Amino acid sequence: MINYYNKLKNSLGLNHLFFTTTMNKKNKVFLRFFILFTIVIFSVYNAYSQFNADSVLNKTFKQIESIKTLRFNIISRERINNYYKTDKGFYKISKKPILYYYKQLIPPTSAEVLVNSETYPMALVNAHKTLVPNLKLSPYGEVLRDTRHHNLYQAGYDYFKNILLFLKEKYNIKWAKVTTMNNDIKINQYNCYKLTITNPNFKIIQYTVKEKTTPQQLALKLNICDYHIIQMNASISSVFHTLKPGQIITIPSDYASKITLYIDKKLFIPIKIEVYDDIGLFEEYLFEDIELNPIFKNEEFSQNYNEYEF
Repeated sequence: MINYYNKLKNSLGLNHLFFTTTMNKKNKVFLRFFILFTIVIFSVYNAYSQFNADSVLNKTFKQIESIKTLRFNIISRERINNYYKTDKGFYKISKKPILYYYKQLIPPTSAEVLVNSETYPMALVNAHKTLVPNLKLSPYGEVLRDTRHHNLYQAGYDYFKNILLFLKEKYNIKWAKVTTMNNDIKINQYNCYKLTITNPNFKIIQYTVKEKTTPQQLALKLNICDYHIIQMNASISSVFHTLKPGQIITIPSDYASKITLYIDKKLFIPIKIEVYDDIGLFEEYLFEDIELNPIFKNEEFSQNYNEYEF
């Protein structure tokens, strides 16, 4: 504090003699108060400039890009046909090479899914059902996509990072203009920033199908969720329903009207993600027991690993 005081005196061109002889006691007290007030203001400004919406999001995106391997539990709550379906699962993920292991915890089916160099892009599935052998299935197929908003390859953080960056580029969004921020939120043991990003461009639109496709394929192309297409069109019953050229359907213009991120202050990754549409909460994901860049043994992505039951 004394150093700040002396530097400010020097920057104002006020020498020691002026302070000690020219100024009266009242003026000295006032000037000291003014200097202290200025220091406080600059400190607050510097803190804000380091941890505003832009800096927190940019740091989070960089952290997500730096993740090579990931281990976590996730509780998902997704709106399916006007009710919310809750699941809990355990994931191990490697980005390069592409490796996935998933185990269903809630409901307690203990079903397992494995992707490695021998199965990719397909997945080996252990359904944990009597007389049902291990199956090789597509993560985009009907069995693994049944009543789930996302496919296996969208697990983790990259998918939502890409959704947000797509919206930013599409509308030339400035994060500070569309984001509200709370600096002091606790999620389980994690101290978090809460960032609520509102999309002012979100609307429900009529879309003319241009070529033969499915809701899943169209959603991947437009960066929206295929379950929104099902929700908004009574004649479409699944994400595999055939859409014909010229068919007019109702879809959202974007993935969400609002996305709320709870970002851990130390790890700079989302602990919880909430996604909203024109009705309300569409989906939410709570991450637990997160390990960034763990070192996996080679056998952990083998069906013969002793902790698995393939």
